Amino acid sequence: MYSTKKHPGKFEACESQKVAQVLYDVVGNGFTDDEYGECDGPYGWNGLVLGKRYGFLLTEDNRGFFTYEIDTKDKAKGRFARFVEVAEAVECEMGTFRED
Repeated sequence: MYSTKKHPGKFEACESQKVAQVLYDVVGNGFTDDEYGECDGPYGWNGLVLGKRYGFLLTEDNRGFFTYEIDTKDKAKGRFARFVEVAEAVECEMGTFRED
C-alpha cells in the first residue's frame, strides 16, 4: 500500500516510496546497468539504472535501507563512474580493494 505519508521502513528516506519500490524490483530482477560494492561493504551496494532520459543512482546500506537519486542519463553515468573511481582509489589506499 502506498500513501503520501512517509512510513518507517526500507524506503523511508526516499522522496517517493512508489518509485523506490519499482527501482528496488528492477534491481531484484537483475536489470541494473552497473553496480558496485556489497550491502555490508564500506560504501554499501550502489547501482545505476538508465532509462530513456533519466538515470537512477541507487544505494542500499548495511542496514537494508534503500535510496535513490534521479539525474539526467549522462550526468548519472558520470556521477556513478566518478563514485566508483573514488571508492576504488580509497580501497586501494586502504589495501582492501578486491577486483571482482
